[in-house]
Amino acid sequence: MAQSEISTIIERMRSATAQLDHEASVAADVDAEMSALDVEGPARTLLLAPLQAWVSMHGIVEEHIDQLADLLAELDDATQQVAAATPEEKDRRVDKQQSLSRRVAQKVTSVSAIMEVPRQLIDDWLTETSTGQIGPLVDRVREAHVSATRALAELSSLSGALQR
Repeated sequence: MAQSEISTIIERMRSATAQLDHEASVAADVDAEMSALDVEGPARTLLLAPLQAWVSMHGIVEEHIDQLADLLAELDDATQQVAAATPEEKDRRVDKQQSLSRRVAQKVTSVSAIMEVPRQLIDDWLTETSTGQIGPLVDRVREAHVSATRALAELSSLSGALQR
């Protein structure tokens, strides 16, 4: 694969990673909003427990997203080094690039696996929750969730392309 193609894939992966960061940002905002909701008793627990779990899982997810972003930066550097390498250096630099590509693919797999539980939780919550008085909150969670789901699919697809 040409170095320019790898660079394009890296940029698209960075964009998808930024979408995952956005979901984490929405989760932090939701955490702050939950305490302000005017819902009491068992209804509050039923409504908010899935959101609280989603929010708390993002603490774990964010660390892995940050690691993915760091790996993408390393891979980008390695890709630039391959493009600028002399014939004598090229094999060594290509090996490093391929190693980093594998690490990126592994991290994408990890991020996808870690996000599966909170994604399923929010899928169920969105299906079961009527918007009512919390309509704007539900809409924001849905938008972030859909965006993150697309981003994960994009990352998986790009990761596969990077391995070819």
